[in-house]
Amino acid sequence: SGVDVNAIAHLEYPELDVWRRPVKDKPPRISTETALTRSVLNKKGDKHCQEKLVKALLDVKADCNFRNFQGLSVLDAYCVLSEGHSAFQFSEDIVDSLLDAKADPLTSLKHVCFRVFQMPNTTIIAKLLGALTQERRQNVLQTFADGNNPLWALAQTKEERDLPTLRQLLENKECSINITEPETGNSLLHIVKLPQVAKALLDAKGSCNTKNKDGKSPLVKFFL
Repeated sequence: SGVDVNAIAHLEYPELDVWRRPVKDKPPRISTETALTRSVLNKKGDKHCQEKLVKALLDVKADCNFRNFQGLSVLDAYCVLSEGHSAFQFSEDIVDSLLDAKADPLTSLKHVCFRVFQMPNTTIIAKLLGALTQERRQNVLQTFADGNNPLWALAQTKEERDLPTLRQLLENKECSINITEPETGNSLLHIVKLPQVAKALLDAKGSCNTKNKDGKSPLVKFFL
């Protein structure tokens, strides 16, 4: 009723030092945000109320692909926030709602995979991959540098529900199954948590004899 749900607010945030204290003599950062951005990034509110608010805004055509001053879409920002804050109440419903509203999952996938060596969230990665069209999913391993692709995160999954997504990636002819992490020399088989994942990697011709920089094969590392 005359309300612009996609109105852009220009908000000031002070520059903070490493102790999260405002830095003197530095101009504040100007953030561009919408009501949907603010509702998605609210870390203090009740999760169920947040889910309802996000759905309500999307129902009235809030722009889920609006990008803030950092170039992050609403989905990008939510995925990055959920990866970087251990106390954050991650909601699969919010991700589903944004994807249903045609949020583009590809850039979000890149942001999440950039952090896979620190805090992989296989639930987010599987959902984002599932939202890609078959053609884009087939190309996704070609567009990511080794070490920043979804295989690294999915190989570490503890969730059996992620197995179908992993198997779809392993069917890709461009998939480099025996890539290693530069710093440690670990292969995908070095980092698996589930026996079903190990079997899927071995079925895809993953090498069980690759040694990391400590001289350990996946089998030796598993028993230590």
